[in-house]
Amino acid sequence: MTAWIIEPIDPLIVRDGRPFGPTPGVRATSLNFPFPSTLAGGVRTRYGLCQNRDFDDVDAAKKADLIQTVMGIAVAGPILVQLEHETGEVARWFAPAPADALLFQAAGPQSNGVSVRRLLPHALPEGTHTNLPGGLLPTCLVPPDPSKPCRKAPRFWYWDKFEQWLILPTSNETLLAQLGSNGPVTETRTHVSVQPGTGTAAEGALFQTSGLEFSNRSTDGLSSVRRLALAFTTTTDGLTPGLFPFGGERRLTSWRKSVVHFPQCPSALIDSIASTQSCRIVLLTPAHFKAGFRPEWLTMDTTDGVKASLISVAAGRAQVISGWDFALRTPKPTRRLVPAGAVFFLKLDGDKDSIRQWVNRMWMQCVSDDTQDRLDGFGLAVPGAWSGETPKMKTEMMA
Repeated sequence: MTAWIIEPIDPLIVRDGRPFGPTPGVRATSLNFPFPSTLAGGVRTRYGLCQNRDFDDVDAAKKADLIQTVMGIAVAGPILVQLEHETGEVARWFAPAPADALLFQAAGPQSNGVSVRRLLPHALPEGTHTNLPGGLLPTCLVPPDPSKPCRKAPRFWYWDKFEQWLILPTSNETLLAQLGSNGPVTETRTHVSVQPGTGTAAEGALFQTSGLEFSNRSTDGLSSVRRLALAFTTTTDGLTPGLFPFGGERRLTSWRKSVVHFPQCPSALIDSIASTQSCRIVLLTPAHFKAGFRPEWLTMDTTDGVKASLISVAAGRAQVISGWDFALRTPKPTRRLVPAGAVFFLKLDGDKDSIRQWVNRMWMQCVSDDTQDRLDGFGLAVPGAWSGETPKMKTEMMA
């Protein structure tokens, strides 16, 4: 699929669904990162404009065909990237912080070091039970740590650190600035309504908007200002580069093709998963599953001769999403999503060659249950190594 870059020129507004009307003091609040559906809608709208498609000036049958065509365009993303200052090409990839990595602050109140600790599924001691459905195992630390988690844990990891975690997830010490970043920062602007007749401010008509600023000062000391952007891939070749409004308030963004491909699956990762017949699936974008946090499509079917069994899940709080259905002219139903960074621990039943094919197929693929959700980019995922170990939980861990 073709890779594209969307670089916001103005602060990007991705509305959170709260009402925004002509009430004095109202605020338009942005989410901290776009949902895949926002990107998919932007790509399909851009495709329609580039192809000069008019959805309203056609008969019902033709309109239904056009809608089916644009809804069939697959989009994978968005992925946060950092751009080269000179060329505007991708210099660095980011991934959402994996949920099976817990960060603790290093000793000293002024220290910028962190201890990265690994969460693992644990078997329960004899005579103990949990309320986890389907016999899933809880994830916890090995061994337990009474320290408090780091309060400045980055929301995004640099891809090289993330890839190391995929291949060999081990506890380690590092610096916050070397591990990752919080991504685009929130910028708040105060506006006033202007009376068209006099050009003066309307009394009491103040309002605020908050957007995501993708060009901001770096905290890693590598450069004074960094250019962040969104990267995605799509199956359509009907897009053209240029300026295009994206998100709330039609803020301008620059769209262009990228010569840099999405990160490839490391061969060491494939060999490790084939050897242990166990793996993790890490979400790069939020996913929607019919059974809440349990992926049915991923585990119920036998794919490439491999049957996956879900052992444990490490995930953050669910995200809620709705939207507007332009085809039906009605609000979309509210749904709960498994957040990006969630980790699914799987056992794989199959021979080594089949597992290698399965890992290659799963790399940068969407694993949501519904076909349309996968086309919209929900559940973009990558496999990670796991030894399959489930150490028995000690009684002192449960105290």
